[in-house]
Amino acid sequence: SRLSRKLVQADGTALSVSSSSYTPAAVPGFFAISVSTEPSHFEAAWKSVLAEVERLKTEPVGAAELARAKKQKAAETVFG
Repeated sequence: SRLSRKLVQADGTALSVSSSSYTPAAVPGFFAISVSTEPSHFEAAWKSVLAEVERLKTEPVGAAELARAKKQKAAETVFG
């Protein structure tokens, strides 16, 4: 994911990054981001997560990135 590439691979501020969502048909859902980090890297990791969320609000996701995400979500649905 975008966050994993930035926080774990590029910056080294996180040990792992994951996300989850739940969107039932009848009510609003939620989206969660979980980050495992050393206490000394918490502030930098937190700021990076917030920056990426803001980026999603202002910059559209590219076609290639969206296609990868859709393919990954479909695979998760099929294979668990």
